[in-house]
Amino acid sequence: MLVPAGGQRHHAAARPAPRCTAAGMTMQRFSALSLLGRALGGHRGWTPQWRRASPQPAYDAIIIGGGGHGLGAAYYLAREHRLGKVAVLEKGWIGGGNTGRNTTIIRSNYLFPESAALYDHALRMWESLAQALNYNVMFSPRGVLMLAHTVHDAQVFQRHIHANRAAGVDNEWLTPLEAQRFCPLLKIGDIRYPVLGAALQRRGGTARHDAVAWGYARAADALGVDIIENCEVTGIRLDGAGAVEGVETTRGPIRAARIGVVRVVHVDGHEEGLRGRSGHGCGGEPGRVRSADRTEIPARDAAGGRRAGRARAGSDTDPRRRHQPHSRIDRALGGTAVAVASHLRYRCAAERGSAGAGCDGRTSARRGAELQRLAGS
Repeated sequence: MLVPAGGQRHHAAARPAPRCTAAGMTMQRFSALSLLGRALGGHRGWTPQWRRASPQPAYDAIIIGGGGHGLGAAYYLAREHRLGKVAVLEKGWIGGGNTGRNTTIIRSNYLFPESAALYDHALRMWESLAQALNYNVMFSPRGVLMLAHTVHDAQVFQRHIHANRAAGVDNEWLTPLEAQRFCPLLKIGDIRYPVLGAALQRRGGTARHDAVAWGYARAADALGVDIIENCEVTGIRLDGAGAVEGVETTRGPIRAARIGVVRVVHVDGHEEGLRGRSGHGCGGEPGRVRSADRTEIPARDAAGGRRAGRARAGSDTDPRRRHQPHSRIDRALGGTAVAVASHLRYRCAAERGSAGAGCDGRTSARRGAELQRLAGS
């Protein structure tokens, strides 16, 4: 679930992003007429959407992570807070991490008031984000329909609906027939898990999240933000007093007193956001920052020397080299896939044993009829 970072909605709608700054490049303004003109001209003359910036020795602020949140944070730092020199450091390419592979669902029907308020603020920002960035993020508020297949599902969704309404967030309960009228392709009966009802947030929808990263990158670059790809942060530099003074990267050290770590990594099936504090790494120990798989990377001291006692990330003694899964996705989803497969095998075996039939639609139809009877009682 992607949330546009920072800012107020009336700011985004009231002030269009400027065309250029002294440090940034001229931002091409997109419109129906400009696209038509480019088409008639054979699409010649297009310029890059953002600069290929090189690292500077120092910045006012550094954002680690070039996804939607990191680029959004840099954009609002430059636009709303007028910070002069901001850099986004990305180890690969922007939008190539979680931003480019998430569910693309935009909604705010969360249970707790704090979560619902945050996501509803984000949902309102989505409604005008394309106009604020002058970039088509492909936000389509077609509604988010969450189907209830069990009595437990129905009870949980109705609890969400009541909590959302109390918090001023739109959410409504639909009967199976109402859900089918909203989504005519939906089959509600005579299926393995019949639909007992649905929760609908009509303001929700989908967006193309890599387009969000591109839109933020383009607008941030026009404000002078340096977007530096293929620049992995390997450590955080501390001064003699233990305060952050910069970062170590694969492209050399960069000084900055303000560092924001805006990234999500997959660790043992969980998503974990790395955070940075002045003088403290993510593990809570002064001078250390944790990498994607919890291997500690030592910070550099003021003289540039590495603090002893830990293997440098990527070195021959780095314990991460001893055993690595095929990919982070395998590591994140492997356990879930096994659990789901085991659950399905158990369900089929139970049905064969209790009903004397295979794992087929007849047993499911009987269970579905019972669930519908319970839901109506």
